[in-house]
Formats: sequence, structure tokens, C-alpha cells
Amino acid sequence: MKRSKQLEFEEIQKRFDADYAYNQPTRERAASDLVFYHITHWDDSLLAGCNLQYKGEFDLLRKGKRDIIADMRANPIQADFEPIDGTDEEVADLMDGLYRASCRKNISKEAFDFACDEQVVCGIGGWRLATKYESDRLGNRNQVIMRQPIREFNSRVFFDCAAEAVDKADAKHCTILTPFTKAGYCELYCELTGEEIEEGEVGSNFSYPDYGLSFPWFGQGGEKDVVYVGEFYHRYKTKVTIGFYKDMFGTLQAVDMSLVEDEEELAEAGFEFVESKEIEKYVVDKYVISGDGIIGKPERIAGSEIPVIPQYGERAFIQGVEYYEGIVKAARDPQILRDFAMSYLADTVARSPRVKPIYFPEQIQGFEFMHDRTGADDDLPYALQNRFDANGNELPLGPIAQTLEQPPPMALQPLLQEMRMAVEDVVNPGLPNSISDPDLSGKALNTLTAMFDQQSIGYQENRKYSMRRDAEVFASMASEVYDTPRKVVTESANGNRAEVMLMEEQLDIETGEIKVLNDLTNASFEIYADIGRAYETSKAEAVEKLTELLPAAQTVDPQLARITLLKIVNLSSGTDTKDIRDWAGQQLVVMGVRKPETEEEMAAMEQAAQAQQPDAAMALAQAEQMKAANGQVKNQIEQFKAETDRMAVMVDAEKAGAEIDYKQVQSQSIAMNDAMKLRQSVRGDNAVSR
Repeated sequence: MKRSKQLEFEEIQKRFDADYAYNQPTRERAASDLVFYHITHWDDSLLAGCNLQYKGEFDLLRKGKRDIIADMRANPIQADFEPIDGTDEEVADLMDGLYRASCRKNISKEAFDFACDEQVVCGIGGWRLATKYESDRLGNRNQVIMRQPIREFNSRVFFDCAAEAVDKADAKHCTILTPFTKAGYCELYCELTGEEIEEGEVGSNFSYPDYGLSFPWFGQGGEKDVVYVGEFYHRYKTKVTIGFYKDMFGTLQAVDMSLVEDEEELAEAGFEFVESKEIEKYVVDKYVISGDGIIGKPERIAGSEIPVIPQYGERAFIQGVEYYEGIVKAARDPQILRDFAMSYLADTVARSPRVKPIYFPEQIQGFEFMHDRTGADDDLPYALQNRFDANGNELPLGPIAQTLEQPPPMALQPLLQEMRMAVEDVVNPGLPNSISDPDLSGKALNTLTAMFDQQSIGYQENRKYSMRRDAEVFASMASEVYDTPRKVVTESANGNRAEVMLMEEQLDIETGEIKVLNDLTNASFEIYADIGRAYETSKAEAVEKLTELLPAAQTVDPQLARITLLKIVNLSSGTDTKDIRDWAGQQLVVMGVRKPETEEEMAAMEQAAQAQQPDAAMALAQAEQMKAANGQVKNQIEQFKAETDRMAVMVDAEKAGAEIDYKQVQSQSIAMNDAMKLRQSVRGDNAVSR
């Protein structure tokens, strides 16, 4: 593989030495804080100048750290991928699901937990992302992205001393010191070079991590059997040739030619070369180095970012130098003073003489064995004394006096109280002890928690930067790892898991072109990270709120009340109620309240849609019934038309008959009129002649 900026061993050593010396005092103090918290409060300087026989530890730091860690776990950081530069919303949802599924793995949880622990204690922790091949029972080998915890991050990770960003996104290089046994080193050497070596041929360490000088007596055993190897990440911008190929479906594919060993294999696989062009992009090379030189060849890793994620506690820059700290630094002095005072009090009690009665010798003469017993040996039911002396004089009964008790210093009691308050002012972020009302509502308790759990906010804010950076590196690596058609597991916000097919090709009916779905290779995202609530906590709050709304919903709308009740059932917890919770979730999907997230819910929605549509036989029967009904209506229309035509004929006939009758009457009337006129005229003539 051609590399334009391959480094030499001397250049790597020079950069590492500068990074090592940059803020060495801060790392030494932070390493000492880790030992102070986890191992002992009494270092060599305290042991040498202390004459106490009893040296106890009265630890108040652990409660403070546990409270902060509990608050951080109750309010996890949620990363969100927003699509940019033409990326589909569905691809962003896919990346969200992939990222959530990767965070759920045990190795990821272990990495996050170690980072949070060291962040709170000494001021810095972290992890890294890497790729590995995993295979299933069918023999498929796919690359996946995984997280790896880096224990003692403060002592083993050295970033570019010129990087100032809180997430080290501006670092150009980073070194991790990794311990190997001699046998493990031999295996690593053989894996990287192909050459086998014996344990006696193991070279020198690349460097030693600093564990602080306050506890030189701790951790010395076994150091000779450990070989420290450096893993050096180098990020730089280079020119890369991108080749554009058409596959058998005519889809244009962009290929990084530096990763192609044989172009003829692409042609044999059915890829047709179209064109190529040169672009600039960031790449990251990883070197494995010992004290003798570079082991093997540098490896190009997936993505364009250094995959090492720091997580800071409290952080500041003083005169251009980075400083960080956790809860131990500020609480260390009052905690040491408390240990001294309490140990002094215990030592005073243990070494002070016991209060003893004082007798005249004559009083106990002959009975000394009854009065010199102490502790468990003092098991006599009573003690005797003489009543008279040798001269017969009466002796006093009982002791005549007793030795004085050794009182503690008067200033010790108020000092103990002040020391406890001084430590708790630093490390106690939790609720005060006075808040113990078991009848407090969830809303009131959440309000009180928000009021008093303020100290963890600073750690949460820095953790938010780390998780955003983690998501950024994950997306950069995913664009190169998930570049072939394969099934992946995604996870929704409520914990439902599903399988999704990547790089799935689908024919677009409208355009006739092959469209690639769920393609992460060219996707771009803007990544946000916010402090949220744990899903279980949010779910409990939602159930409480819905329960309050249920009576009002029953009076307003029965459908709304049914949806509210189904939602309460779906959010309820308990292993014995899983079946009814799943059923309620399917009902909400069928009713269109929420989108289906699992294959079972999608099947339930399709089944409900099919249930609303009649089957083929029923549809045929309905069609026949409709056809028959249409025929009946047609016959009725034809009968009505025939009846209408018959009635029209009858009307026309009656009309014609009426016209004939009218004409006949009219003719008869005219004839009668003519006859009357004739008769009158005849009568008139006769009258005149008379």
C-alpha cells in the first residue's frame, strides 16, 4: 500500500517524548490520586513521619464518588445523528440504531464504566474504538466496530501536546502504552512480522507509564515480566485516488484505489471503470513500536479520526499547560487530616492506661491474685480484701482512690466535625440525610434530586463531549466497515432490537434505475449529544403522568381512554407481564398511534390491514351480489320505462279521442245552429203572411 507520510522510528520517539514531558506533574498527581482512593491513604511520607501505632482510614470519598456515578448512570448521554448534505432521514435513523446497539454490548459498558470511574477519581479516563472480524455458524466473516477499555488512561495515553480541544479532535497523533507478558509479546511479534522469536529475544520497553512517586512500594512485583509496547496513531491529510466503477446494475460506485491491490479483480467481478479523480482526505495509520523500533508495517485503520476517546473531570489550562483533577485532589488533605485525627483518637484509647483502683498494701495482702487480673482473665465472681491489718486496726473498705483517665485533647472533637464537613463539601452531591419521607411523590423527589444533584453536572458535561466524539468516530469508521450488503442489528430508543439489511438494491419503478437503500458509505451527519434520563426512569414518569390523565380521558373520549390505558400497559415493567405488554404495543401500532418497530409489530399491522379487506371469495360473492342487484335495478328501470311509454300512448289516445269528440260536438253544434236559424226564418215568413 502506498503511503505518502510514513514515519521513521526516531520521529515517533521525538513526538512521544514531547507529549510525555508536556504535563507530567499533572499525570503524576492523578496517578497518586488513583492509588489514594483505591489502595491506601497512607503513603511513604506519612508513614515515615508518624509515630501512631494505629493508622486507620475513615473514608468519605467513596460515598461521594458513588453518588456522582449513580447520578451519571441515571442520566445517560444520548447521541443523535442528524442528516446533512443530502443524506436521507432513514439513513440517520439507521445510524442511530446501529450506535445504540453497539453501546449496549458488555465490552462497551465496561469501557464506559472504567472511564467514568477514573474521570471522577483522578480527572481523566477513556476508551478506544477498534474493528474486528466476527464469524457466525454459517462461516460469514464481517467486520464490526467494538470499544476497548483503557485502564489507567491517565498513565498510558499520551495525546498530541498541541491539541487543546476537550475531546482531542484536533490531535494529530496519540500514543497508548500497552502491557504484554513476554509470551504475549512473542505472539504479537509473530502476528505482525511473520517471524517467531523466543522469550529471551524480547526487546526493551518502548516507555514506562508513570504511576506516581508517592507510593514507590506499591506495584513493584511483576514489573520485570511486563513488556510495554507503544501503539502510535498518526492522523494526516493525503491525496487519495478515487475510482468510479459501474456495477452490473449500472450503479456508480466510488472506490478508494489505495485499498485495491488488483484492479483486474474488479473487472472480473463485473465492475466497469468510468473515471478516476484525486481528492484530499484524512487518514489514520497505526504503528506498533517497541524500544528497538517499529514492529511490522504501519496499518491503515478504518475511518478518518484517531479512535481514542478521552473523558475529563475538571479541566483547565494554566500558562498553556493542561491540568485536570477529580474529586480526590480537593478532598485529599481534609481526608488525610481526618484519618490522622481519628487514628490519634483510637491510638490514644488503645495506648492509654486503664483506670485502676488504688489500695493500701494491707487491704489486699494475700489476695493480690484477685486484683491483678485484666481482660478475659478477670473471671472471678468477686474479690476479697483484708478487714484488719496486722495490729488489729480496721482497714477502709474498697479502694481509697483510682488512677486518672487520659482525656482526649479538647480541640479534637470540633476538629473532627470540621474535617468531616470539609470532605463532604467536596464529595457529597447527593440528597441530604434529612430527606427521608417515604411518602414523597415521584415528582417531588425528582425536583429535590434536581436541586441537590448539582456537583455531577460538570462531569456530565465533559462526558457529553466524549460521547459526541465517540459517535463521530463511530460514524467515520462505519462508512468504511459497513460497505457491503449484510444484515445488522439495530436498537430503538425503548430497547427493541431489529435486523436491517444494508446496501439493499431496489428497482425504482418510476425511474427504472437501481436504488441502493441503507447506504452508509457516503452519508454525512451532524452529531449532537444531550444529557437525558435513563429509559426506565423516563418510562416510570410517563406511566405516572398517563395514570393522572386517564380519568379525564375517560370523560372526554372513550377512544382516547383506551389508547391511554394501552400505553400504560405497554410501559409497565415486570417479566410476568411481557405478553400483555407486547399485545398492548401491537394494538397501538394497529390503531396507528405509533409506528411499528419490530417484525412482530409490522406483521400485526399487515394482518390488521388484511382483516379490513375481504378475501377473494368474499369479494367475488359481493361482486355477484352487486351484479344481481344491478340487474334487478336495470329490469325495474326497463319496466318503469315500458309503463311510462304505455301511459304516454294512452294519454295520446285519450287526447286524440277527446279531439275527435270535440270536433264532433262542434260540428253538431254548428249544424243545430244552422237548423235553428233556418227554423226561425221559416217561422218569420209564416207570421208575416198571416
